[in-house]
Amino acid sequence: MQTVSNKDYGVYWLLGVLLLLSVLFYHNTILLPPSYIHSWTQSDRYALNLGFLENGFNFLKPKTFNLATTNGITGVDFPLQEYIVALLMKLFHTTNPLVFRL
Repeated sequence: MQTVSNKDYGVYWLLGVLLLLSVLFYHNTILLPPSYIHSWTQSDRYALNLGFLENGFNFLKPKTFNLATTNGITGVDFPLQEYIVALLMKLFHTTNPLVFRL
């Protein structure tokens, strides 16, 4: 039988404290659309998330809403984080920025 050591509890405490601090500092803005500092980057990443939802999760053809591209297909760095967020959005049936920010 495997037991939980004190080191394992430290990780849970750290995650709990970080979650609490996130709620305290960002409770006014976490539900807002991309805004404030780095709003351009937030908008690009959020658009990639929504693009994966629209294009059937085709990982090799990330899509944004840029009108200067062909069908929105764009070149980006390895979009694993955006893909995972899009999967979570699909799982929870929402496109709320809360999922994107968490």
